Amino acid sequence: EYLGAHASMRRFRLASPPIGPVPLYVGALGPKMLALAGEIADGVCLNLMPPEAVARQLVEIERGAEVRGGLPDDFDVMARLHLVVDDDVDGARAVVRHTFGPYFAQPVYNRFLAWCGFPDAAEAIAAGFASGDRDAVAAAMTDEVVDAIALVGPLDRVRHRLGEFADAGITTAALNVIAASPDEICGVLGDLR
Repeated sequence: EYLGAHASMRRFRLASPPIGPVPLYVGALGPKMLALAGEIADGVCLNLMPPEAVARQLVEIERGAEVRGGLPDDFDVMARLHLVVDDDVDGARAVVRHTFGPYFAQPVYNRFLAWCGFPDAAEAIAAGFASGDRDAVAAAMTDEVVDAIALVGPLDRVRHRLGEFADAGITTAALNVIAASPDEICGVLGDLR
């Protein structure tokens, strides 16, 4: 039983207790949360960023880790990577535009998109969302933005982009395959192995 100030649980029991310590991950976008991950966590979970932003994120994580004498060797830099595998690159980009445009309309993600190097897109997304124009939000997600924050296109192109994230310092990729069916998702994951 847990009775907290903000949440409570009664009669909760794990079906299968963990076989060892459960690692703590912090989901982080901005500098303060990235630093907190470096200070207290076993890993960080990044999301919706281009590989070029990872180096800047790692600086903040390492800054936070100074409190505990540096990052542990096994600190995990996980990234949620969103992908649409399709030979029709424009069609794949359209899926990402309509799926993630509204994310970037939310203030925290909007600031993050600007921080990642897309201030004009962030401003256009916010304006489109404020006026209720979903098409304007999607249009502000330019090819450059989509290609930066998602992995789209034929399988070889997606594989190459996965390599770019690994080279940037991502140690674990949590893949979000956007597809029409569970079978298609399983097929993409199998093809990526």
